[in-house]
Amino acid sequence: VVLNPLSFFAVNDHHSGGRMEYLGYSQESRLLYVVTAERSDDRIQIISARKATMNERVKYEEGI
Repeated sequence: VVLNPLSFFAVNDHHSGGRMEYLGYSQESRLLYVVTAERSDDRIQIISARKATMNERVKYEEGI
Protein backbone atom coordinates (compact mmCIF):
# COMPACT_ATOMS: atom_id res chain seq x y z
CA VAL A 1 0.00 0.00 0.00
CA VAL A 2 1.50 3.34 -1.03
CA LEU A 3 0.04 6.41 0.67
CA ASN A 4 0.58 10.14 0.47
CA PRO A 5 3.03 10.77 3.34
CA LEU A 6 1.10 13.87 4.43
CA SER A 7 -1.80 11.68 5.51
CA PHE A 8 -0.51 10.68 8.99
CA PHE A 9 -3.04 11.61 11.65
CA ALA A 10 -2.73 9.70 14.93
CA VAL A 11 -0.46 7.70 17.23
CA ASN A 12 -1.90 5.29 19.77
CA ASP A 13 -0.06 3.30 22.43
CA HIS A 14 -0.98 -0.37 22.35
CA HIS A 15 0.27 -3.35 24.34
CA SER A 16 1.92 -4.80 21.23
CA GLY A 17 3.71 -1.56 20.26
CA GLY A 18 2.98 1.93 18.97
CA ARG A 19 0.19 2.10 16.42
CA MET A 20 -0.07 4.77 13.75
CA GLU A 21 -3.14 5.67 11.73
CA TYR A 22 -3.04 7.10 8.22
CA LEU A 23 -5.44 8.42 5.61
CA GLY A 24 -4.09 8.70 2.11
CA TYR A 25 -4.51 7.88 -1.54
CA SER A 26 -3.21 4.63 -2.98
CA GLN A 27 -1.52 4.40 -6.36
CA GLU A 28 -4.96 3.48 -7.72
CA SER A 29 -6.39 6.81 -6.39
CA ARG A 30 -8.43 5.18 -3.64
CA LEU A 31 -8.62 6.95 -0.27
CA LEU A 32 -7.57 4.40 2.35
CA TYR A 33 -7.48 4.20 6.14
CA VAL A 34 -4.40 2.24 7.26
CA VAL A 35 -3.22 1.22 10.74
CA THR A 36 0.38 0.12 11.30
CA ALA A 37 2.24 -1.18 14.36
CA GLU A 38 5.91 -0.91 15.25
CA ARG A 39 7.46 -4.26 16.14
CA SER A 40 10.42 -4.89 18.44
CA ASP A 41 12.68 -5.95 15.55
CA ASP A 42 12.46 -2.50 13.85
CA ARG A 43 9.75 -3.62 11.43
CA ILE A 44 6.44 -1.92 10.72
CA GLN A 45 3.45 -4.20 10.26
CA ILE A 46 0.17 -3.27 8.54
CA ILE A 47 -2.64 -4.14 10.95
CA SER A 48 -5.53 -2.91 8.83
CA ALA A 49 -6.10 -1.33 5.42
CA ARG A 50 -9.55 -0.47 4.14
CA LYS A 51 -11.47 2.05 2.08
CA ALA A 52 -12.01 5.28 4.03
CA THR A 53 -15.50 6.06 5.34
CA MET A 54 -17.34 9.20 4.29
CA ASN A 55 -16.47 10.90 7.62
CA GLU A 56 -12.78 10.00 7.19
CA ARG A 57 -12.89 11.32 3.62
CA VAL A 58 -14.26 14.65 4.84
CA LYS A 59 -11.55 14.88 7.53
CA TYR A 60 -8.85 14.16 4.94
CA GLU A 61 -10.21 16.74 2.49
CA GLU A 62 -10.47 19.35 5.26
CA GLY A 63 -6.88 18.63 6.27
CA ILE A 64 -7.70 17.44 9.78
